[in-house]
Amino acid sequence: MGSIHLDWSVIEFAFILTLLVGILFAVGASWRSGAPDLNHVLKQGTRASGRRRGRLRGILVTAQIAFAAVLLAGAGLMVQGFIRLARVYKTFDPGHVLTMEITLPEQRYNDDAKIRAFHQQFLERVAALPGVLSAGTVTNPPASNVDNARSLFAIEGHTILRESDAPSADLQSVSPEFFRSLRIPLLQGRDVTDHDGDGAPAVAMISRTMATRFWPGASAIGQRIKLGSPGSQANWITIVGVVEDVKQNWWDSAARPVIYRPFAQVPRRWMNFAIRTSFDPHSVASAVREAGHSLDPGVSLALSTMDSEVSDSLAPIRILGILMVVFGAVSIALSALGIYGLLAHSVAQRTHEFGIRMALGAQRGDVLRLVIGQSWKLCAIGLLIGLPSAYLLVRLIENLLYGVIAFSAVIFIALALVLTAVALLAGYLPAKRATKVDPMLALRYE
Repeated sequence: MGSIHLDWSVIEFAFILTLLVGILFAVGASWRSGAPDLNHVLKQGTRASGRRRGRLRGILVTAQIAFAAVLLAGAGLMVQGFIRLARVYKTFDPGHVLTMEITLPEQRYNDDAKIRAFHQQFLERVAALPGVLSAGTVTNPPASNVDNARSLFAIEGHTILRESDAPSADLQSVSPEFFRSLRIPLLQGRDVTDHDGDGAPAVAMISRTMATRFWPGASAIGQRIKLGSPGSQANWITIVGVVEDVKQNWWDSAARPVIYRPFAQVPRRWMNFAIRTSFDPHSVASAVREAGHSLDPGVSLALSTMDSEVSDSLAPIRILGILMVVFGAVSIALSALGIYGLLAHSVAQRTHEFGIRMALGAQRGDVLRLVIGQSWKLCAIGLLIGLPSAYLLVRLIENLLYGVIAFSAVIFIALALVLTAVALLAGYLPAKRATKVDPMLALRYE
């Protein structure tokens, strides 16, 4: 997502295309009106054609309002979803976390002992740096927009006859201090420690969702599981701790069961580090990089911050929300201009009618309400079309982005009020002009 940027060549092409289309339509209109048939014009019923053009303009304005309703409803819900997701990741306090991805070369790190030694030494050196509060590592960090590896597992004492009935969970390798570095609460039991290494009893921590799903009403601490199919000969793993759920990817509709193994028992050549600092994480970036290269100059290091990782993760929702806000604002502006133009033209055509009404005793307020009522009618029709269409769009997006986008009656009510206010304001100036018609001049209008 970090590569998302404005492509000026695309913008230039769009500008030139828009300019050419505008010129083409202008030339076409000029050519059509260049040699009018005067006999046809004189014979044409100007009032009837004016009414037809007025109805066409009314249809276009109504369509603009309907499109604005759909776009703004989508924009409001996208922005709401983005804010909701941003709050979820704020629990990590990402502003003080430096992140780093390390990939060890396979040629030089071809056994678990070498992999384990590098990561442990690196963590020790980083933890000793001034300003570093804690440092931990995990195979796949939150907000990565990458799914975890998954595995079937069996629970001791539970009989599974078919492999298709076996439960599954995400797999992660973590070091001591990882959960502390991202402020993920420990709910039960203990964290993994340096003693949970090679040769020690196999242990694991699990997520809250896994604990409540497979051991409802009981403690998962001390329970044993075995990775793989029901007939697997793998060793039994003892559960020693339960941690709060972590939202791995923004599109996850619900938390999934996760098994966290100590990285010393299941080392990986590629690991992601979370380093919490007491000040700006950028200030320790060079020292952290130096700590890695001092152990092995050929190791690949990719540094970032948790803030930027979260921002990149939510970029699709943010960009889509911004685009819909922009398009919605343009639609509102076009709707307002359309209503203003339509009513201004209508007032000009109905000057004689308004003069007669006022000569017969109609008050200026009556004329004002008459004209504004026309704008309210256009808005009401547009909303009657647009709001149900927006609701259908929201339900479709809900199915695609379940857990991210949710219907909100407040947004729909606010949307209806905004569009109504825009329609009334756009109709006010033409209505005000209609109230200033001089009845005597209007009666001589035609």
